[in-house]
Amino acid sequence: MSSPLLNPPSVRFPFNLDGIDPKIADAFRWAFNGLTNHEQAFAAVASQISSLKAATSTLSTTTENITQTSETTVIEPGTITGGQVNDQTGQTSYATQQSDNGGLIALSNSSPIAVTLNSSITLPYSITVANQGTGTATLTPSAGTVNGASSFALAGGQYVTLYVETPSPAGQWWAVTGKTPSSAGPTAHEWLSSYDATTAAFTLSQPGFTDLSGQIAPSTQMPASGVTAGSYTLSSIAVNAEGLVTAASSGPTGVSGTVTLAQLTNSGSQGSLTVTDGIITAIANPS
Repeated sequence: MSSPLLNPPSVRFPFNLDGIDPKIADAFRWAFNGLTNHEQAFAAVASQISSLKAATSTLSTTTENITQTSETTVIEPGTITGGQVNDQTGQTSYATQQSDNGGLIALSNSSPIAVTLNSSITLPYSITVANQGTGTATLTPSAGTVNGASSFALAGGQYVTLYVETPSPAGQWWAVTGKTPSSAGPTAHEWLSSYDATTAAFTLSQPGFTDLSGQIAPSTQMPASGVTAGSYTLSSIAVNAEGLVTAASSGPTGVSGTVTLAQLTNSGSQGSLTVTDGIITAIANPS
């Protein structure tokens, strides 16, 4: 049997590409080169097939049994997929589902929210619940406890991740809490007096005088009395219960002058009494 001709005329490059864009001409050449390669390969394969047919005819027939096996992939219903968000904004009640596994349940309402933790689920199972509103969300297992209690209160601005150790009927849930970060401006004249690990809230209060130590600097730490510093004559002063002077003023201005004092004997001398603003400031005794 003769072999097919290589490079058959049917795929020879048939065009004159003078004046055509070089890139387009190259594309034509590459395409027809590919067709030529295929024709050559087909010719070689046809020759090999003919040789195999001739050799097979002289061999005894052999039957081969082939056993086909199949592999089944089982996806467990409790497998955590993660990433899904169940938006329950505006709702005041919700019961968790198996489909919530590995996802986030978003709550938001100004009223209280009742969340039932469905204990009839397949393990492994975990969910995260975020309370983005101001109303408290109460999480209650349908069976069993959460952190050893019958329910769990989730305040506004907090989130909790819940894990199930044993499903129904025991229904042992574990809650790991956190607080959504929030900003607060400066608070004048107060300090952080306590921290609640459950709500992640700080308490502010005004310190008492006994909380301070050291000496008071009058120019910077004493409260202003409202009285102008200075000397007051025949003053009128007001003092509050803390002993601070709250008002001060001078009294009316007296007379000023010199009074002559008569001599005591014929051969003696006169004296004098000097008064300034009603106050005796000098005395010269007579004799």
